Amino acid sequence: MKRKVALIIGTLSLSTIGFAGLSPAAQAVEKPPIQGVEEIAVEVIEAGDVTALNACSNNRLCLYEHDNFTGSPYVQIQLAQGYCGNLPAAYNNWASSQKNTYNRSVWFYDRASCAGAHGYSAAAESQDKDLTNNGFDNKTSSLLL
Repeated sequence: MKRKVALIIGTLSLSTIGFAGLSPAAQAVEKPPIQGVEEIAVEVIEAGDVTALNACSNNRLCLYEHDNFTGSPYVQIQLAQGYCGNLPAAYNNWASSQKNTYNRSVWFYDRASCAGAHGYSAAAESQDKDLTNNGFDNKTSSLLL
């Protein structure tokens, strides 16, 4: 009985500390508010698979048709901060890898106009050679910077 009472008191103490805000906060990146929706103009680049990853310009999101940054052509996208961009029909549900050269996260959505919950976030200045690992291979329809 003493053990059970001590366990209950210990559990209540820990939950009270968490409730009072004394537990460490999670380091989550907040999604920016959507200021508007626009069609994305993509820059289609014919490039050899070897140079495609290094050719992604600064302040761009590059999407690749295949894993490991392969497939030619690939596309470079410039996004306006706070605006949702719909991918053109030819690149809807097309991307299998990405490189984000922005200094902020890019949010990926599987529906147009950034509708519903986002499915994937590319961290600032990151790359992902296989979107399958994140459950988002060939699913991207819109993006938010």
